[in-house]
Amino acid sequence: RLTSHAGTAPWHPHIDSGDDAPWDEWFRAASAVALLAVVWERQGPPGAVCAARGCARVLIPYGAGPPRRYCSRRCATRERVAAHRARTAGDVSPSA
Repeated sequence: RLTSHAGTAPWHPHIDSGDDAPWDEWFRAASAVALLAVVWERQGPPGAVCAARGCARVLIPYGAGPPRRYCSRRCATRERVAAHRARTAGDVSPSA
């Protein structure tokens, strides 16, 4: 619906049922609009699944710097250590 709050504001859209709608209805409607804006902007879902093996947590890869791949520093460190161990396992030479 479009409203101007009885002429006290410029016309703008609302998704709730009325100016006197309860807070929980407003919150659900505002959350849906925010999610819609994110999906529209990205042209896809706003989340990702952690790239660590065995972790299925969902993360929001937004923020400064490069996009996040892991849900936490713990998962990122675990993956780095596993990759390092896999690389160095092949470098071990038998000692005489």
